Amino acid sequence: MKFSKSMKQAICIMVLLATQIPEKSLKSQDISERLQMSQAYLKKIMRKLVVAGLIKSVSGNNGGYMIVKSINEMTLYDIYHAVCGPVQTFSDEDNMLLYAFNGAMQAKNGLQELEEVFSLMDRGIEKFLKGIIAGPFLKNILGVSEVPVVDWTDVEKSIKDNLREV
Repeated sequence: MKFSKSMKQAICIMVLLATQIPEKSLKSQDISERLQMSQAYLKKIMRKLVVAGLIKSVSGNNGGYMIVKSINEMTLYDIYHAVCGPVQTFSDEDNMLLYAFNGAMQAKNGLQELEEVFSLMDRGIEKFLKGIIAGPFLKNILGVSEVPVVDWTDVEKSIKDNLREV
């Protein structure tokens, strides 16, 4: 199984917002420049994260995006589900298996068996992702005891001051 590019980008977006100075929003332009992705695509992902209640959009001159849900209450599944929807690794929506065997009963039984096996796998992936809390996971990735606070609008200074350990 391979996670989509959208999922990787959503995780990077959430890391930026989780480390951003509290109460200071981050503009989509700053995020897209930092992640080197198009603003149009970024906004699609951001919208999904807003709808899921993980981040919020702040309007006005100092507007942008802010994290809403605590990273100590957020799981990787929350991010995955916001961007990708429910975990579904197998689908025979095009009825390929049935067409291949002319709708034979064995194909129908085989399809049902495949769907059951992949559904079990999907639930396992879901359970695994729900078990990974974003806060401790982020600290582990960065190798720090506390999540650093960064002003992503003044990156060079912030990284120098706050991410020395990394």
